[in-house]
Amino acid sequence: MRRLFSILIGLLLILLGVLGLAWRMDVPGGAFATLRLGMLRLWPMLVFVVGAFFVLPPLMMRDRPGLSALFIPGIAILVTAGLLLLASLTDRWGFIWSRFWPLEILAVALAFLLMALFLRKIGLTFPAVILGFNGLALQFTALTGWWEAWAVLWVIEPLAVGVALLVLYFKLRKRGLLIAGMILCGITVLGVLLMSLVLANRWWVLGLLGPAVLVILGGFFIIRALLAGKEPPVEPATLEELHAPVEA
Repeated sequence: MRRLFSILIGLLLILLGVLGLAWRMDVPGGAFATLRLGMLRLWPMLVFVVGAFFVLPPLMMRDRPGLSALFIPGIAILVTAGLLLLASLTDRWGFIWSRFWPLEILAVALAFLLMALFLRKIGLTFPAVILGFNGLALQFTALTGWWEAWAVLWVIEPLAVGVALLVLYFKLRKRGLLIAGMILCGITVLGVLLMSLVLANRWWVLGLLGPAVLVILGGFFIIRALLAGKEPPVEPATLEELHAPVEA
């Protein structure tokens, strides 16, 4: 850990030194002002270095999975640095942050997913799935500006929790998780069908969404029935098998 910290400190000092030397360079003509302006626009690279301080330790020391908690601040800082750099280079601060701020939520979702993989704790996928679904929905509305679409996107909430419970079920094999997950997913399907009837005149896509859900569900049950096949016939036991002593 101390060795990695020294490496990161060294890289930061080298970066600062290179920037300082470039800043002090005597470039003839107007190129000097252009160089300084370009360097000023690259200041978010320092934020990248801060994010690396958090992300690199769990990646380089896999034998210490507890360090994976550093992914939560680390990945969020890296995403912030990326947005800052993009806004600084394009000089469109309002546009970048108003359109891409939900990436911060997706960053935290990714951090929880990585923690679940490093720690091998299936329970950490629960916040990862919920944050991921909400982050994707928010990113869609932020890009399109269709915030009124949350009249439809509210179904993301029960769907996200239902999918998270089903993920837990496949690992823990507890019937209660399966029942709860199926109920929440069923509420989602019912909500989509109702909205396809009520709001179809406002958003024509919803008029197609309801029938599409029914087609998908019908295909799912048909495929499930075909894949299940027929159960093999049970052969009758012989007299010797019936009277055979039961081993302790």
